[in-house]
Amino acid sequence: MVLDVFKAVISFNYYTELLKKSGKYTVFYGLAVWFMLAAGMSTVAVHYLGGAVPKAIKSLPSIEIKDGALILNDGQDYRLQIPGAKLYISYEPQREFPPLSDEMSAKNNAVILTKNDIYVNQGSSVYSEIIPTTLNLAKTTGGDFYKESGSAIMTTAVISVIIAAFLTAELTILLWVAGSLFIGFMLQGFMLKKLPKYSLIKLAVFVQAPVLVLFIINYFLPRPLPLFNVAQLCLSGIYIQQVLNHFPKLTPGDFNNVNKG
Repeated sequence: MVLDVFKAVISFNYYTELLKKSGKYTVFYGLAVWFMLAAGMSTVAVHYLGGAVPKAIKSLPSIEIKDGALILNDGQDYRLQIPGAKLYISYEPQREFPPLSDEMSAKNNAVILTKNDIYVNQGSSVYSEIIPTTLNLAKTTGGDFYKESGSAIMTTAVISVIIAAFLTAELTILLWVAGSLFIGFMLQGFMLKKLPKYSLIKLAVFVQAPVLVLFIINYFLPRPLPLFNVAQLCLSGIYIQQVLNHFPKLTPGDFNNVNKG
């Protein structure tokens, strides 16, 4: 099957052989392309995590709590962006008065920490919590935290990323096949080609091999294609058009049979 995927990239003529394959084979072919895409996504993501996660954890500020007094970043102001959001957690040890919700929203602060209080922006109001005076925590730095929990965090992150990569790849392949099928219907109607039953659906699956290659090339380009989905549809269209050239045109008799049906 891997050889078939390779041949589907380099040879238009080979598609006439692929279209003779069973529906079950087509499904397994699609699963193979999906697995290759997911494996590639996982590899790239895990490689990125291998450098990003340790760096992020080690860069965290020191934290210490003495009898309910929070000392973050050695008592200096600190602002941390929440991953994936334009929101921040701010440490303001010199603050004397509770913040207003408008003030927090204006600075995109989701949470403000002071020496003795925690303020959470709830949109129209601010929730506050006093740090218990009985709470104590020995000073810990980002490096200390990574030594203690870095391995567990990395394992969890890698597993989560791999699961996400496979789910994303599944959705991506389905969208690619749907787009290719749409282009195939249009080209078949324009070229008036006669195809065996279910051939267009099979063809929409088989042309994902060259699309996968384009996806990989696009990743390594200095400037990735801004509209990859358009490029994907164009590439699918080129392959489908070349394959359709190998099939006969519809005859008046074919139209008569359709009308009788």
